[in-house]
Order: sequence, then C-alpha cells, then structure tokens
Amino acid sequence: MFHAPPLLALALSLQVNSVRALLDAGAQVDEADKDRITSLAWSAIGNRLEMARLLIARGAVSRVTVRYGWIPASTPSFWNRRRSVT
Repeated sequence: MFHAPPLLALALSLQVNSVRALLDAGAQVDEADKDRITSLAWSAIGNRLEMARLLIARGAVSRVTVRYGWIPASTPSFWNRRRSVT
C-alpha cells in the first residue's frame, strides 16, 4: 500500500474494530497524509461505507481541501468511474 500512520493505512481496509480501537486510544480522526487526504477520504475512495460512518461518527470533517485544491467528497465517484473503465 503506502507508508502512512495506522489509522490512514486501515481506512481502506474492512478492519473497523481496529480503527475503532485506534480512535479509542487517541488517534486523530482527521489526520492526513502528505497530500492532506484524510482517513475519511480514503475510506470513501475504497467504498468502505461502514468505515466512513465510524469516522464521521467520531468527528471526521468531510469538507477538507487537499493539497491539489479539490475536495475529497468528489473522489469516490472519480475512482468508481475510473474502475469501471478499466
């Protein structure tokens, strides 16, 4: 995958209980990678609805502008279109 803090790395996984444990232990829900993409954005990119719901319930902000100026909320539809073309 990519080198990232545990919460970001797990955002694309189905390991919701592991993410819940990290958040309970004090992980920052809105921590972002070098491009300012948050765990919520990564979970949306990966179509991980249960993960996204958990992150939102824990206070994740959905309107964050990333390094390149776009808003991650538009990213899931982009990735899904891209996957359907290939």
